[in-house]
Amino acid sequence: MGKIKQLTSEIIAMIAAGEVAERPSQILKELIENSLDAGATRIEINLKNSGLDLISITDDGQGMSEEDIKKCWLKHTTSKISSQEDLERVLSFGFRGEALSSIAGVSHLIIQSREENQISGYRIVIENGQLIDEKPAGMPIGTTIRVEQLFADIPARKKFLKNPTLELKKLIDTITEIALVNPQVSFTVFNNGKNILNTGVKQNDIFKRVEYLLGNKIAKQLVELKFNSDNLNIRGYISKPQLSRRNKSKQFLFINGRAISDNGLSKIVKKTYGPLLEPHAYPIFILNLEMEPDQLDVNIHPHKHKVEFLEKVDVIFQLQSAIEQTLTEHDLTYKFDNPQQEELALRDKHTIAHTRDFLKESTEMFNVKEAPIEEEIIQIDNTYLIYQSKDGLVMIDQHAAHERILFGQFKEQFLKTKPQLVELEKGAALDLSLTDLESLKGLTDFLNNLGFKYSQKKQKTFLTHVPELFLKHDYLSLILELIDNYELGLRDQLVDSQTIRVLNFLACRNAVMAGEYLTMTERRNLINKLDEMTGAYICPHGRPVRVVISVGELEKIFLRK
Repeated sequence: MGKIKQLTSEIIAMIAAGEVAERPSQILKELIENSLDAGATRIEINLKNSGLDLISITDDGQGMSEEDIKKCWLKHTTSKISSQEDLERVLSFGFRGEALSSIAGVSHLIIQSREENQISGYRIVIENGQLIDEKPAGMPIGTTIRVEQLFADIPARKKFLKNPTLELKKLIDTITEIALVNPQVSFTVFNNGKNILNTGVKQNDIFKRVEYLLGNKIAKQLVELKFNSDNLNIRGYISKPQLSRRNKSKQFLFINGRAISDNGLSKIVKKTYGPLLEPHAYPIFILNLEMEPDQLDVNIHPHKHKVEFLEKVDVIFQLQSAIEQTLTEHDLTYKFDNPQQEELALRDKHTIAHTRDFLKESTEMFNVKEAPIEEEIIQIDNTYLIYQSKDGLVMIDQHAAHERILFGQFKEQFLKTKPQLVELEKGAALDLSLTDLESLKGLTDFLNNLGFKYSQKKQKTFLTHVPELFLKHDYLSLILELIDNYELGLRDQLVDSQTIRVLNFLACRNAVMAGEYLTMTERRNLINKLDEMTGAYICPHGRPVRVVISVGELEKIFLRK
């Protein structure tokens, strides 16, 4: 007897449901997207027991006819596409025709809807994939869908869910994500009869939506991003370096309004911040990339949270440009907001003596001991400089400030130093994977311009020449980092992380120290030099150089308003 068997329709339905209806939050996402596709401007959501007992969603969208209601829950039925051409230019959120069918297989499902030209609506009831009731229903224009007793007959699925508190958090995260990019739609959410979210009336102001959903403290540390090109528009907000997180929980990425997950693009955003962020910090962002639908494939994952770009390298380049442009255009000075900053430790444990000595000897370092005096600057604890400006009370960490100035000087000297090639007598073996080797070939011209040369012998790769500045580096790590940047599209990243550590070390060790007394002339000199620099908001270790307390904040502190 053969081993291969035809699966029963019940098992097939459960497998299909497992792809779409994994947990309450995924089901809610599908239902909200259906409402948005129907043109809803008001969506009300009711939950019980974190969605396991009830997920109900009511919208004021265009509704469905009786005929469509009877079809909508059947397998592979959809109003969104009808041809291959439609699939190649998907404009709606839903299109696979799987969601309601999958949900119907694992719950007690009630669907009722009414179109504008109908006197009444129509209602159907499906239980575990079987239609058990249908009849007319009095209701306003729109659609209501109730998902009851989720996974009641599938205890194996239920046991893999998190506790109710975590499942509710996932539901709220899902609603927040969708609501952020749809300010034209009002959302009201109840859990166990308690109102837990109400965005208010619809409004086309995404910043007010961000402020409501993420909080005022986050919103006021965001800067608006607007970027336009022939094939890509980017809209949204990115955080000032002051507002960084220890995780990626506040990173929201959308393509044509569709929430997606793309680690590559998230890495690009962080990398573009460069030294403005310390290594283990992540920026907050809400970004919507708008492009022609035929330039991407949204049909590569059942949950539709991943997409494939036709020209990803171009998307990466433009996203990087948009972030750089926005960060350059805004004042990123730290503003006092009663922050509780985590202490950041120095991490300069690894330095490379050759590169350090070379740069130290060839760079004319800024000296704080020379400058005219203009006005009084107070030095606190021989570490912090305090003075008044048009922005309010300014506080500067003298070590961080001098360190940032020196870092910029050392980096400038490094970049303008003409590579002096040194031949490695035995060559440095590069143990590369096949994919890394292919990427290396695409980097050949780039590496040659930097002063690196390699050769291949008997299917092995050897580094034969390196710039003098890079002698005694960990060559394999350096090449792999350049390959990673190349694959991410960061082809203009000319300074590797090892060299950055050396520059950090040089700047740190040559800067005036915390606890060192500075004369009034030296204090003014330091501030003047800092003011001449652009983007000098953060020291190389990610700590703020300058913090401003506005007059308004001072008035709050002293209870004057």
